[in-house]
Amino acid sequence: MKTFWDSNAVLDLLLAGREAQTHEVPADATGLVTQLVAAECVRTAWHDSALTSLRDALPVALATRWVDCTPDWKPWREGLAVLARRFGARLNAGTNDLLHLVAAEQAGCDAFVSLDVNSGLRAMAHALGFRVYPALDSLPVKDSPLLRKLRF
Repeated sequence: MKTFWDSNAVLDLLLAGREAQTHEVPADATGLVTQLVAAECVRTAWHDSALTSLRDALPVALATRWVDCTPDWKPWREGLAVLARRFGARLNAGTNDLLHLVAAEQAGCDAFVSLDVNSGLRAMAHALGFRVYPALDSLPVKDSPLLRKLRF
């Protein structure tokens, strides 16, 4: 199984280890990230004082625990346009959220790992056919209202 990880899921796993909210992801799954996810992790580690311990270890952790699946820019951007048309009016998804989904699609991922409960990223991943980790509605902020926004 190939799983795409967004930055908040990566940071949660690196900080919490076995106590991470992403513990449901099968141990034998191949984790994928893009350079965009890596950049978000670095930015967050330097912005959030609680992540000071990760600053030096982050590049090594990203290079050894996850596979880089950064797409070529043109097809990545074209995929973004498709998803923006499909989801843009319904959810508060940002450009990076949509780029994460496109990268996961283009890499042939089966699952999407995210703790983002505000933008609709997890709901969009579900709508695109990805298995979502942690399970939908398992986090304090539930995914159900966002899933309802995607129904036609």
